[in-house]
Amino acid sequence: METILGRMLSRVEGDIDKQEGSLLYTANALGAIELATVYTELDWMLRQAFTDTADREYVIMRAKDRGIIPEPATKAILRVTSVPSEVEIPIGERFTGDAANYKVIEKISLGSYKVECEEPGIVGNKTYGKILPIGYIDKLEEVTISELLIPGEDEESTDSLRERFFNSYKSVAFGGNKDDYIDKVLAIHGVGACRVRRIPVEDVKRESLIPPEGTDAWIGSVVAGENIKNWIKRVYGLLKKNALSIGGSVSVQILDTTFAKASDELIKRVQERLDPLHGEGYGLAPIGHNVFVSTPKEKEITVSGKFTFDTGYSFSALESQIKEVLEKYMLELRKLWSKENAVVRHVQITARLLAIEGIVDIKNTKINGSTDNLDLLEDEIPVLKAVSEA
Repeated sequence: METILGRMLSRVEGDIDKQEGSLLYTANALGAIELATVYTELDWMLRQAFTDTADREYVIMRAKDRGIIPEPATKAILRVTSVPSEVEIPIGERFTGDAANYKVIEKISLGSYKVECEEPGIVGNKTYGKILPIGYIDKLEEVTISELLIPGEDEESTDSLRERFFNSYKSVAFGGNKDDYIDKVLAIHGVGACRVRRIPVEDVKRESLIPPEGTDAWIGSVVAGENIKNWIKRVYGLLKKNALSIGGSVSVQILDTTFAKASDELIKRVQERLDPLHGEGYGLAPIGHNVFVSTPKEKEITVSGKFTFDTGYSFSALESQIKEVLEKYMLELRKLWSKENAVVRHVQITARLLAIEGIVDIKNTKINGSTDNLDLLEDEIPVLKAVSEA
């Protein structure tokens, strides 16, 4: 406002009073305030015009132009076990825990049930602890959460939505190509990361399936039952016409939304959505694609080192903090798993541990007993097993 008012007053020539409180100053000050407000609003409008700087409301509006909408919050599905197992828990029965309520949606086996958290979001991702029935269930003694089957998710963040919007310009997802698979898999409730690759059939080429000369005579000399001979003839007839070929086989590996190893329940759900009857085209995968859904193996990581502590600190006192820092590092590596193989690096571990108050130095750091960095395979993700003092 002062800058605008100064420019306005500088345009007035002559020996006229321009000091604060003068008639000229007061008359122009009101206009300068309004102009300053207009400049502020114009700056805000300019930021909203670009997706990179827009607020959430306008990012959503821009994303709609590309057919992209924010992923809604979803509810966690968990497995619970009951004691005694013979007591039947009705479907729809409600339970309460520390931070959420749960509803029974399916019986898995005797004493084992699926429950759905009634509150959407990550609040339902608790994987341990007892829950209490809201209504009375005769002879039921205890119900305990035993496994997180499908994690709940909060509503998609603005940064994630913005990233998906920009990615829609970088790649073309169409007709079962790699980007198409990735988009469809990540849209399934519970999936946080995925890797898609072709499963190669080594040393088998289409032309190698064409029967060689002399096959007719061999088939005629085969001594077998009528059903077997008919089957050989049918397959042989197709091979002669070059009507049989190697079908497309696709590997889809997934992590859940907590970037942990996917549960069997989540793997089953993704398999049924993509390709329930291998190659028949009844799922999201194109007809002819044989899709195999799996999850990476967990590679257990042990870390050891010779610590030097400040006065008043010790390994036992800081052990929980050390584990927390290392687990956070492992999580960062798992979040990048879909883009690159994980490498557990000594320099990263050392730098993060030295940032903990009370740790002065650390030497002879070893990862799984080695002083070298640990390179993980494509189908491996790192999980912290233990940390110890050398």
